[in-house]
Amino acid sequence: MDLSFITNDFIIIWNLLFGASISKDSQEFKKKLYTNYKEEYMALEKDQKEIVNNYKDFIPDNDTLYNLVIDSSMYKSIKKDSEHHRMFLMSSWDKNKKKIMENIYDIVRIEIDKPYTIMVVPPKMNVVYYNYVNKERNIVWGRESDMKSGLGAILSIIYSSIRYEIGILDNKYEDIINAVLELAINNELYTRITGKSNYYKIVGDKGLSFLKKKIKVAFIKINSIPQIEWGFGDIKVNNGEETYLLGSSGQ
Repeated sequence: MDLSFITNDFIIIWNLLFGASISKDSQEFKKKLYTNYKEEYMALEKDQKEIVNNYKDFIPDNDTLYNLVIDSSMYKSIKKDSEHHRMFLMSSWDKNKKKIMENIYDIVRIEIDKPYTIMVVPPKMNVVYYNYVNKERNIVWGRESDMKSGLGAILSIIYSSIRYEIGILDNKYEDIINAVLELAINNELYTRITGKSNYYKIVGDKGLSFLKKKIKVAFIKINSIPQIEWGFGDIKVNNGEETYLLGSSGQ
């Protein structure tokens, strides 16, 4: 697994315009733009997927609002926050990469050898976005909770990367797959990296707590026997184009 961390003006601006307001000033700024450029504003809504799918070559149909935001006094601070968060995440990845790479396959039994680009936005935007069918593996990322723990932030990115590899799940299997992944990343991988058990904590999606309690003992026992290639069994997964069986190799 290889993670690279970048900032991109287009995706930062898109989330500024269409995400929740990050300050009173940003709310007033968006309101003013919408009032004066309503047609152009609404036309940008479709840009999110295009930017994420192909950020290197993205050219907007109309760059008027993008330029107005970039030239605003407010944007300089927003871009600075993005860059600061990028450095924070990159430093956390560099610090923990070796132990993650030593343990990740042994835990999830899926080869994760593709590069991922993390498009960093300010943490106050609270954004996690990716498109399962995009082969470029780009993830938009920035959460306030990242600042509580650099390792926790990186493990959340790892979790999202593995979900990206698994793809779109059949609904009846989604909860159990997510529960197993949370145990694998938030509990087992965290424990191996830090040398301190994280199984006593309730982390991740609280809606999965009951299910995780039911499967936790079996999960720990399976992970204690390296030769067992448990993978994700024969759970059917749909990647948006076809349904396949997700076995120990992830194929």
